Order: sequence, then structure tokens, then C-alpha cells
Amino acid sequence: MAYNACIKAGLKNGMSEAEAIKKIGIWISNHMTYKLNDGDSYVGFMTGKGQCSTYSNMYKDMCDVAGIHCKYIQGKTSGNFHAWNKVKADGKYYFVD
Repeated sequence: MAYNACIKAGLKNGMSEAEAIKKIGIWISNHMTYKLNDGDSYVGFMTGKGQCSTYSNMYKDMCDVAGIHCKYIQGKTSGNFHAWNKVKADGKYYFVD
């Protein structure tokens, strides 16, 4: 499913890591609606609904397909549990949320 999502997002061979990272984020933002669920990326790809952990798992799966180094991170922000990603582009790390 992540492979098909990468194609739909417009990822192509030879694209820069920074451009692919941006396209993945845009695709997820445009195709997802926030809804509490179990955080599984499969559910997100199938239903277009999920919470922060779903979005982050989907982002990680799509980065894996694109060959982009990406870590799933889970922790607390302002006392609430949250999930986000850390990606590597052009030798530098960036947080994606």
C-alpha cells in the first residue's frame, strides 16, 4: 500500500530526498482525516482516517519505500502522548509532524 501511495504522491526515481519528503507529507495531509484508531498504517491507507501514530506510521512506510532514512518517534508533548518522524535529507536530520 505504501508503494502505491508513493506513486500517487508523485515520487519518481532521481527525485531529491527533500522533494520526496515534502511530497509524502503533502500526500498524507491531503488524504487523511483525523480520527482516533489503533495507529496502524494499514488502517490509514485503507480508510484515510487515523491519529498521529497512524500518520507517522504511514510516513515511515512511505519513506521506507522511497529509500529515505526515517525514524518513528513516540513521546509526550505538553503532557499528551504524540507520534512524529525524524527524516534524513542531504545528510541532515529534520523532524516531521
